[in-house]
Amino acid sequence: MARTVTWEEGLVMDSIDPADVASYDIDVTSFLEGDAITGVSAVGTNITVSDTTFAGFIITVLVSAGTTGARAKVRFQVTTATETHNRSFFIPIKSL
Repeated sequence: MARTVTWEEGLVMDSIDPADVASYDIDVTSFLEGDAITGVSAVGTNITVSDTTFAGFIITVLVSAGTTGARAKVRFQVTTATETHNRSFFIPIKSL
């Protein structure tokens, strides 16, 4: 089970190996101002995003196949009934 982190500007996760499959739980309460999430999606640069889900104010992003030596970027979109929010986090990829 992944630990939950609170999203903040410039969020960098712990390094992963390029062969890892990792799940990241991110609390997005800080920018939703109480609005309920209606949908989430994510895309990766230098990493593969295979699934994105949500429960309450926690989004979960499943990633794999990172590029060795890269600082992967995961850009996620959170949609509510009235707004769309785009945020990013980073994952260093290195052979562990």
